[in-house]
Amino acid sequence: MEILKNWYLDTQQKIDNQLDNIYHKDYKFFHIERFQTLVKHVHRFSGECATCRSFKPDMEHTAENLAECVGTTAQKRKKYEQLLEKILSHMKKEHGLQLPRYYLSLYSFLGFLLGAALALLVSYLIENQINKSYLLVGAALGLSAGQILGNKKEKQLKAENKFL
Repeated sequence: MEILKNWYLDTQQKIDNQLDNIYHKDYKFFHIERFQTLVKHVHRFSGECATCRSFKPDMEHTAENLAECVGTTAQKRKKYEQLLEKILSHMKKEHGLQLPRYYLSLYSFLGFLLGAALALLVSYLIENQINKSYLLVGAALGLSAGQILGNKKEKQLKAENKFL
């Protein structure tokens, strides 16, 4: 277990050492913070997941050369982005992790659509025509319901430590 802990701390230290050579806008644009979070989660699951263990060498190499990966050629940036996407996809599929606000956005959108559709249906059934006021009310109620359900799901994921 000590070796695993050392890998995590060493990798985080390598990232921290590279941060002085990365512009602030590049830090945000290339999601360096997300890379650090993925290092934490790969460390967390590497004891039981062979795929997570297989990510470690690539992540360590990327951490050592992070400033070069995001600050030089498009080919190196693309390789960095592909690594992030591959790890992110694995974390979502295999470990049930999700990005913050994903369910809030999804449920809000679906609530909006469902509320608008139901309002149109009710409007047509009651008045035998489409009434815009029904549409607005239905969409607003659906959006509100979606946000409430999305927030509930987000709190559940946060309690289970399932956010990236």
